[in-house]
Amino acid sequence: LTGFGVTSSTGVYAVAGCAAPTEHIIDDPRCADVQVPGHHLTFEIWESAVVDHVQRLVREYPSRAPEKLGNMGYHGTETMYISSSIRKTAYESNGLPLEFYLSYDLTWNEPFTFFDDFRKIPINQMMPCNDTVLMEAKDINNYVKLTGDKDGVEVGATGLLQAKCWSGRWWLAPTCRRRPEKCVPVVTGGDGWFIRNFMQVAARYNLPLTIGVAASWSDYLSLPFQHDILIYWWTPDEAFAEQAPMQIVFPETDNQQKWNAGDKTWVTALSKWGQPGLNLIAPSVYKLAQNLQLSMSHITDMLKKVK
Repeated sequence: LTGFGVTSSTGVYAVAGCAAPTEHIIDDPRCADVQVPGHHLTFEIWESAVVDHVQRLVREYPSRAPEKLGNMGYHGTETMYISSSIRKTAYESNGLPLEFYLSYDLTWNEPFTFFDDFRKIPINQMMPCNDTVLMEAKDINNYVKLTGDKDGVEVGATGLLQAKCWSGRWWLAPTCRRRPEKCVPVVTGGDGWFIRNFMQVAARYNLPLTIGVAASWSDYLSLPFQHDILIYWWTPDEAFAEQAPMQIVFPETDNQQKWNAGDKTWVTALSKWGQPGLNLIAPSVYKLAQNLQLSMSHITDMLKKVK
């Protein structure tokens, strides 16, 4: 093991031989600094997270672009999750299946009664919108183009579009924007992991969601145990396993053209990548990596031991 990164794109830049693969989030990964790659393989890459980065490497450094070696053999899922306790309470008291997106329709149901009021979550545990991807004009323009929701955005100090936030911390969906007491809170981590996807499904399916980013990794891990909220999560992972969370079921989207246009509502592909020319430098290692396959049961068993 020669390194690790907090995002899949770090792995892609590492096997491409970039000098500072972990710096791509806030700075230049320095791919122009030619060097012999110190990292030869990277595993469990979320393809949704590396599409733009791989295209950049192919365009700017074609001889350095990593090679995809196939899928891992098990699937990864990142989406919105609900804890088993909230789901059980809603079903036993009202017969409401909150794991299904249509149950959040305010015309027929009051899903917000099973969740905490987002305004009671300490503001210091939530990241300012200005520090998140909600400020990225390209993605916000895509959101408006796909949903038509012009009231959920505003022109920032830079003259570019950005998301419009309540109290500088929460983005409110159209369905509950004028009735914040009826919003269901969704918390994600990082700089806003998957938040743009959640904005899209909220607008498209009329979901009364308010979406915010935890201020830190520790806040992201603790908030779901302190408050009744929906969360962004991914599997395989052990962080919230004891809550036995269940995915919120949305209609699936696997249209590549829609994905390329910014309509990113569902992805599950995991893959492995190698440095360019690995098949010539170390053919046996290359072949081993290509053939490596793990099942979800293997991964689940390993995570249980870690926990």
